[in-house]
Amino acid sequence: MSRDYLTKWLGKDMAGSSYHERVVKASRATSDAEAAAPMVAIATESTTTDMTQVVAAASLEATTANSTVQHIDTSAPSSSSKNVNAEVAAENEHTMSAPVAAAPAASHSPAMVYHGTVRSGQQIYADGRSLVVLGSVNNGAEVLSDGDIHVYGSLLGRAVAGLGGSSEAHIFARSFGASLVGISDAFIAPDDCSNLQGIEGKEAFVRMLKNGESTADLRGTGAVVVDCGSGNSLVLTPM
Repeated sequence: MSRDYLTKWLGKDMAGSSYHERVVKASRATSDAEAAAPMVAIATESTTTDMTQVVAAASLEATTANSTVQHIDTSAPSSSSKNVNAEVAAENEHTMSAPVAAAPAASHSPAMVYHGTVRSGQQIYADGRSLVVLGSVNNGAEVLSDGDIHVYGSLLGRAVAGLGGSSEAHIFARSFGASLVGISDAFIAPDDCSNLQGIEGKEAFVRMLKNGESTADLRGTGAVVVDCGSGNSLVLTPM
């Protein structure tokens, strides 16, 4: 809007009025604004271009940084990971190299306990263990054991201990009068041994003579040594 345009339409009589001056000033301001508009647009476009470049550069840097971090994480494990792996490896090595504890040895089986009298024609056998008879063993009865035999009564029948081959087994009777006694593979029939008459009816302990054991020392204890004829001897000791 030019000054000539205002003069033409408003008239010369308003050229010096305050209204005229205000319109002129407004016109000038509008003209100045229209002239400055292209510059603002150029500046805005330039600023937008610069911001776009900055954002693009920042995105590139962020992408590069992420790639670098990923490369570092995958190519070089952290110190904490190394420590954990080392501890796991050490524990596995210790577990593999640690000796396996041996199982405890099996305890001996408890003795078989028989309550009452073992009558003629009966046979009692304690397989793999000792035998305890809380009663008497009558004549014609038989008690057998892979371990020891204890008769807390009268032993009148047959008794064989150590059937499993144990030469350390023994026989005990509260009242001895057996028709046959044996330890492992050594047997005697007391009825055929006149020197056993002093033991009959007494508490007696029967065992096998040990290798190298002196029979002279046993005579002082009242024990009787009987040769079984198989290279073994039985020792019968009154209690």
